[in-house]
Amino acid sequence: MSHRDVANAAAPSPLMTQREVAAFFKCEPRTIRNWVRRGLLKPIRIGRRTFYCRTEVEALGGFE
Repeated sequence: MSHRDVANAAAPSPLMTQREVAAFFKCEPRTIRNWVRRGLLKPIRIGRRTFYCRTEVEALGGFE
């Protein structure tokens, strides 16, 4: 394992999927979609996939 592999394995991705956000909050993915509609979370669309900024998710959960 190279130095780069170790560094990448230790650092979490700055983007989270809807499923990861739902697991973080222990809720259903439908809840995350509702939060987007209410303006609580801003989605980041890359192609056909939707992601959420990890820092925004953590701030929403009070884990800054």
